[in-house]
Amino acid sequence: MSAKFYLWICGIVTVCCWLIAVGIILITDPYQIEIKIFATFFVSLFLALVGSLTLLGYNIRIRLSRREILYAHLGTSLRQAILLSLVIVGLLLLQAAQVLNWWDGILLVTAILLLELYFRTK
Repeated sequence: MSAKFYLWICGIVTVCCWLIAVGIILITDPYQIEIKIFATFFVSLFLALVGSLTLLGYNIRIRLSRREILYAHLGTSLRQAILLSLVIVGLLLLQAAQVLNWWDGILLVTAILLLELYFRTK
């Protein structure tokens, strides 16, 4: 699969996930929401963030690199997008459950940061 094809598929899936997340926000009542819709919103938000951050990170890496293999940046961009999306959605889930404190947020960010540092050393 070529990088261009991967980026097109990623872009299409990202747009679909953003449409689903925005549709759920606009249509549903947040105080009378079912668990299925709640889960669908957070999954679509996660996938939308992963796609958006992957495309953004890949484009930034391409602009900053000079004459390198372009396909090599996809894996790093995807990994970092997944980890950053985990932080964002994790913090939103903690806030939705009304258990988010500043030390819980710092602990979650630190855990994801350590995971990224582990992947960088490999």
